[in-house]
Amino acid sequence: LHRYQPEVSAVFVEPAFATGPEQGCSALERAGQVSSERNASIRKAMGQHVLAEAEAAAKQKGFSPVETLLRSGDPATIILATAAAESPDLLVIGSRGLSNRLGTLMGSVSYRVARQAECSVITVRTPDMEDETDPPAPDRYNPGESK
Repeated sequence: LHRYQPEVSAVFVEPAFATGPEQGCSALERAGQVSSERNASIRKAMGQHVLAEAEAAAKQKGFSPVETLLRSGDPATIILATAAAESPDLLVIGSRGLSNRLGTLMGSVSYRVARQAECSVITVRTPDMEDETDPPAPDRYNPGESK
């Protein structure tokens, strides 16, 4: 199926939150609804779930083995450092679909990785990530409908 025996690594980076009421901890932590330790374990479980789904999808397409990496920190920095260490031929990165305003203010992880990576980068975006502030999508969802 795969002529060149590609190696696949799935990386999930959970943004590291500083501790304290004003240093970026979650709203639940600030409201006293959950401890920072519990919040961290929830975020870790979510990351493990995302990685398990990515691994299953890759294996279903015939890629094996699939390495999964769960990291914490600045997502773009971690992805770029992992890519530098692994020297991949290609990175495929998801887009969170930030609105134009927020993306302009903060910069996006996918944009930063695409600009700074030493290899080619493909950014993928799924229909459920579309934001109402983004420009209308092409007719790929309603191919028979003309505008």
